[in-house]
Amino acid sequence: MKQEKEMLLGFKALGAARSQQFQKTIDSEMQKTGATFQQSLQFLDEQRQLLLTQWQTLQAAAANRQAEETVKLSEAIAQLDGLITEAEGRFKKRKFQELMELPSELEETMNSLSRKNTIAAVTLQKIEGTLSSQLEKGQWESPAGGDTTINRKSTDTFL
Repeated sequence: MKQEKEMLLGFKALGAARSQQFQKTIDSEMQKTGATFQQSLQFLDEQRQLLLTQWQTLQAAAANRQAEETVKLSEAIAQLDGLITEAEGRFKKRKFQELMELPSELEETMNSLSRKNTIAAVTLQKIEGTLSSQLEKGQWESPAGGDTTINRKSTDTFL
């Protein structure tokens, strides 16, 4: 019986030692898991900050682009207004009968003004449509990609 008691005490000591080793392993793994999650959280936070910065840059680029296009269109409209005013002035100076027989130069100017007016209206619609669809579809290039401009058709060649 004494041998059995000693054998049981040996098993008890061995079990206690194993239990302590398991506890140490569990504690170590818990610390590793906590450190891994902490690193993951830090990485995700850095990525979130980077993406927010990129979105802000993209938003600013879109606003600048819209402002530039607005200025170009305003200049084109002002130019057309000037041509219209000039043409109206020419018309007022001529007699009614001369108006009925439009000289070819005036007719060409009038046709040119009409084409420019049509081109300006179409271009404005295209720009609005392009900006809207690209914003809705998310087709803007990310500033992180190196290209902060959008691909655009040459719509200002007539300006």
